[in-house]
Amino acid sequence: MKKLPQGRARGAAPFGRAAEFAVTLLLTFTTYLGFYFIQPMLATIAQHFQIPPSRAGLLITVAIAPFAVGPLIYGRVLKRLSLRKLLALLVPAGGLALAACTFAPSFPLVLAFRLVQGVTLPGILMCLTAHIALRDSGSQLQRSMALYATTTTFGAFLGRVVGSYVSARFGWQATFLALGGLQLFTCLPMALFIGDVRENGPAGAAFGLADIRAILSDKKLCSVLFIAPLCVFCSASIVNVIPFYLRSVDPKISDFTIGLFYLGGFAGSFAGLASKQLIRLFRGEWNVVAAGIILLIGAIQAMLARHVSMALITMLGMSLGFALMNSTVPGILNRTTPFAKSLTNSVYLSFYYIFATVGTYLPLLAYTHFGFIAYDAIILAVFVLNMGIVYAARRLSPLAGR
Repeated sequence: MKKLPQGRARGAAPFGRAAEFAVTLLLTFTTYLGFYFIQPMLATIAQHFQIPPSRAGLLITVAIAPFAVGPLIYGRVLKRLSLRKLLALLVPAGGLALAACTFAPSFPLVLAFRLVQGVTLPGILMCLTAHIALRDSGSQLQRSMALYATTTTFGAFLGRVVGSYVSARFGWQATFLALGGLQLFTCLPMALFIGDVRENGPAGAAFGLADIRAILSDKKLCSVLFIAPLCVFCSASIVNVIPFYLRSVDPKISDFTIGLFYLGGFAGSFAGLASKQLIRLFRGEWNVVAAGIILLIGAIQAMLARHVSMALITMLGMSLGFALMNSTVPGILNRTTPFAKSLTNSVYLSFYYIFATVGTYLPLLAYTHFGFIAYDAIILAVFVLNMGIVYAARRLSPLAGR
């Protein structure tokens, strides 16, 4: 992740620093609530509009896709607007888009409003992380970013549970209205109380096709670059297919019960906090990465048993495996690259979100038309390919012995 330049406060925040940081975390939490809450409801929405799973899955796809280019676009916008002003534009736009889904008479309109919300998400999150980076420094910045990361985890997984509960009690439309109203009537006023800060310095690490070609032509770096994106391709697909899998196994299962299955992933996500201990336990970073992918392979195979409880095992194993991989690969990548780290990480994040976007849709097409066995074969093939890439990267990397 590139280092953000220091900024200047253009006006004292109405709250103290601690209270202002609490507002930042609340905005982060609510943003992630509105990002992921829809996932357990995909099967219900598909039934409501009489559409196949692959089309319903687009509600996640269009929200993730803007992240591939959003940071580059909003990084330049922040050179012209302060964080407070940009938040004042994006928070109500996202809230209105969410609330509008409640009244949309057709699925294409719901999808369009969800895309509008998706466009606002990377901008809101960039504003919040930039605000933390510009306000804090040293050990305080490290602690603040750790709290921010933890808040995103809570928001992502609890959003699915809260959204599924409201959907089960009041209908899926009420969930959109409730979370849209929360952003409009609670988060927007709080966003206006954040100190007005503007970034100084250059507009950030822009990159073009020549930079991407240079990175991809480096065999050592390229072999490491695709490990995490291929894993997120599979993981994003699995969390999208879970609602349809559960509804096919038990047609009477409620949205709230489906939402509870995501808590398995919530528990597993904390494995990343013990990355240093895991590297010692597995005797090297590459062994941790390989163990993570093997765990991901085993997790998806549990669903072949066609039992509701197997989905919980899949979610827990998938989250543990992904945490092992994702907490280790960025460090290897940044120590392997001969290019500027800001450039390498910008390219890495773009590929990461491109693969996540494709993963939420294409494998679901196979599930829709050919069933779970075909879907599982595709995911398994990608994981096996990734294991081959890990083996090649280990041989080529200067960190091969670790």
